[in-house]
Amino acid sequence: MPAFAEGSPDLPAGAMAAITESLEQGRDDLVLPATTAEPDGDGIMFEDGAHDWFARVAAERAPTWRNELRASGLFEPFRPIDHLAATKVPLLLLVAPADTLTPPGPAMDLAEATPLVEVVDIPGGHFDAYESGFTASIDPTIAFLERHLGESDPGPA
Repeated sequence: MPAFAEGSPDLPAGAMAAITESLEQGRDDLVLPATTAEPDGDGIMFEDGAHDWFARVAAERAPTWRNELRASGLFEPFRPIDHLAATKVPLLLLVAPADTLTPPGPAMDLAEATPLVEVVDIPGGHFDAYESGFTASIDPTIAFLERHLGESDPGPA
């Protein structure tokens, strides 16, 4: 079964059942909905209102987006969090304490022990950084980039 970070939400029951059946049949071509509106649905993401957010944003900004993903991608051995402590460049980690889709707890101990990782708490859940909490996420991001990349020259006025 997929190896998820400690503290990550469980897959919805419908998705888990479909993945299990696919594995039992020796198939690696299973395509599932990326999101589901139901906690026991067939999609992968349910937490933090993922389905509603993706459906709304896709309709507004990405009308060709399809609510699907290959389940085999869940079995990839690479998990970025496993390499956080080895970072060699400054890294900004925006953390929403109320995020239930990617709970921040597992990364926090690593981040606090890694000098090059800067942590900024932002209010809300997973998707708030992109909308209602955008200012809370973009202002520290711009400041981080200016500190580490230097201020950009806007060119002639």
